[in-house]
Amino acid sequence: MKRINKSILSPFRIAFICLVLFALFPGALSAFELRLRVLDSKQNPVADAQIIVIETKQKAFTDNLGEAVVEIPAPGFYTFRTILPDGTLLQPRLQVQAPGQRLTVYASPPQRESDVVEQQTQTVTGGDGVRITGRKEKQNLSRYTVRLDEIKRIPGQFGEALRGIENLPGTNAPPFGNGDIVLRGANENANTYLFDDLPIGYPFHLLGLNSVVQNDIIKSIDIYNGAYPVRFGDATGGIIAIESIDEVKKLGGHTTFSLWSSSVLLKGPIQSGADGYIIAGARLSYLDQTLKPYIPSGVELIPRYGDAQFKIRFDLTEKQTLYFYALGAQDTFIAAIERKPSWDPTSEPPPELIGASIAINRAFNTEALRHIWQPTGRIYSESTLLYHNNITYLDGTIGIYNAKFRTEDGYAGFRNESSFELLKDHITLETGVEARRFRYMNRGTTLRNNDPTSLNNDFFDETSPNFSSVTSDDLQYADYHSGYAMLVLRFWRLELKPGGRIDHFGLTRQTARDPRGTVAFKITDSTTLTAGAGVYHRVPDPDQYSATSGNPDLKMEKAVHQAAGIEHRWKSWTFRLEGFRQFYTDMVVEDALIRTPYKENPDPVGKLSQPVLTNAPLYFSNDGEGYSDGFEVFIKRDKKPDANGLYGWISYTWSRSLRNDHQPRANDPAVIWPNEEERQLIALYDNGKMRYADFDRRHIINIILGYKVNREWQIGGKWRYTTSTPYTNIVGDDGGKTQNDGRPIFQPVYSDRENELRLKPYHRLDIRIDRFFNYEWGYGNVFFEALNIYLRDNPGGLSWDERRPYSATNPQISAEFGNLVIPVGDKEGTRVPLFNFGVEVMF
Repeated sequence: MKRINKSILSPFRIAFICLVLFALFPGALSAFELRLRVLDSKQNPVADAQIIVIETKQKAFTDNLGEAVVEIPAPGFYTFRTILPDGTLLQPRLQVQAPGQRLTVYASPPQRESDVVEQQTQTVTGGDGVRITGRKEKQNLSRYTVRLDEIKRIPGQFGEALRGIENLPGTNAPPFGNGDIVLRGANENANTYLFDDLPIGYPFHLLGLNSVVQNDIIKSIDIYNGAYPVRFGDATGGIIAIESIDEVKKLGGHTTFSLWSSSVLLKGPIQSGADGYIIAGARLSYLDQTLKPYIPSGVELIPRYGDAQFKIRFDLTEKQTLYFYALGAQDTFIAAIERKPSWDPTSEPPPELIGASIAINRAFNTEALRHIWQPTGRIYSESTLLYHNNITYLDGTIGIYNAKFRTEDGYAGFRNESSFELLKDHITLETGVEARRFRYMNRGTTLRNNDPTSLNNDFFDETSPNFSSVTSDDLQYADYHSGYAMLVLRFWRLELKPGGRIDHFGLTRQTARDPRGTVAFKITDSTTLTAGAGVYHRVPDPDQYSATSGNPDLKMEKAVHQAAGIEHRWKSWTFRLEGFRQFYTDMVVEDALIRTPYKENPDPVGKLSQPVLTNAPLYFSNDGEGYSDGFEVFIKRDKKPDANGLYGWISYTWSRSLRNDHQPRANDPAVIWPNEEERQLIALYDNGKMRYADFDRRHIINIILGYKVNREWQIGGKWRYTTSTPYTNIVGDDGGKTQNDGRPIFQPVYSDRENELRLKPYHRLDIRIDRFFNYEWGYGNVFFEALNIYLRDNPGGLSWDERRPYSATNPQISAEFGNLVIPVGDKEGTRVPLFNFGVEVMF
């Protein structure tokens, strides 16, 4: 099986090499003195400000007059890192011409975010200092933006910035989950993740401990919960748009070490006389070594993963710039349980898993070349040539079933997005076109569910099997083209953004036309009303429209988003209230009844005797539908990135999400339909009953607070409260009719009242403490975080023990993993909060 290349340079070794290189540039001997003065925004002197000359590593502090004397070896340009007493960091690059010269550093605060028109920018800096900025309009409706410094150190997320979006309004994510999130009631697979508008195959590595994008390459994250603009396609849920840093002034980097992985990010300007930079980062895990002492005998567990990001910017002229991207990630997961008949049945794993094994290898890669041209301040053009591919390999055995297949789905494409300001400050036209050549390959043997309405998965029943082994043999190419146009109209206090999008996907032979639009009205300079709606389509997952193991006649999934809200900004505070309703149709669901009159036999051996299959199952249909509605409250206090003080937010989401797969369900055929003919007739009945989605949570509260005490210390806390997800009660067992090597397997019998019960609510408090060590070359950070500090036994779900029949103690409520138990002799031990610590270095 394909594994991670072990020749990848260790992040520890990379970090060590970088530190050695920095040590090779000793400070020069002093030649003459100059005076540096620091003034605040009112032109008053700032005392006790620390001055660090980056090139010579010299330190000094300003006196009561705001002045400091520093020594310079020779005339030239020098970087004066200035740290104000409140923690604000300034880093001007000034020219020194002669001894005794007096230079001034102004500590004027930056323009407030609320006074800036929010837009996505790509900046080109020419050799003569001309600054060209390209714009992509960002709507305010249903969008939440967070900076790296706001989410990087949220407690309880193991230092992962991308996981911080789970704490924003309208976002539903399971605790200790694998990174799959639900946005306003859309399915987990209905979201699109983008890195500088480039596709990401998957956002988190297996087990969800790390994302596939390093923290320190992130500038900000926009999360569109719904009603997003026409430039985003192929999603019926939400858009998570990551914007990377786009300014590198000096050579430097970051390294991070944790209990399960290490990463390094290096960046520096291009030293060829032209403007530009290079950013390169890599992460490698050693989780398999961390877990090794805790894996019981007879169990094999090998999780490994890694990722890398590479970005180059090269400024061709004052009006043109060129970018090159290379992104990728790879995960390997191997697990197996040895078949040991002599194991103690009271302590062995569930009987279904004994003898089971699985090997998964997944990866994605994205490469892109982007050209940005802005001939005037009113015309902007961005062209991107890209290639993206997702690869999955699986080899698994459980019970009487074996599955082994390899899939690839990706595309090569060309995209152009342009903006034309037709009437200055009033009318702007945004357009975009994209042409893709799609490639899909699926070869091997997969499993298809014979009864998707059943809540049981019996892997040992040979007389009435729950699954069918299906041969896949697909290699398909198709065009996927799209285009959009949007007008931005601004008059008086009103802003309108009407637009439309068209998508055509060749494999499904469908063209989708999606009208969308938003409106915003400023009641005052700080209070805005917003509303919007739109139609959205998403292409089904590749294995679902497989010609050999799926349904090639599937249509795109469809959603209609509606939202309205009000936002008020006051000083550093933001207050927002927003309501939403979303409808979903043509959702792809597992369907045991849908069939085709005939199709070609994909089995290379079976087709010799039976080349054509009649009445063949298609396994998937577009029969699913659903809706979600609710409202969100968001209160946020902003803080400048390097300032001391309090920051954070409070969010509350009330929502409900319902689904109907329109698959027939016989509530209790032994009682209600005792006649065999009636039981067969009810199988044709279209179930029209809506039920709560498996991920539905009625109430979600997040309180995120951080306080930067000074340049050395920062503390933070997170309290999260959620309603539990719905579940179906267990009312009995099947008598243990199937066995594995003589071990009876008791399958549960479920109530006919599906997803109508809930466990008690979930809530926990996490804290984090950061200690910074500041040096002239950067800083070091040692952090510690503790999860669930008041040791609440939060419900993790209804647990069924397949080794035992139904009883007063089976099923029972299982606690969510959130505590550690320290053994004390033969006793159960003392419970302590789950904790994590790590080291971060910026140089």
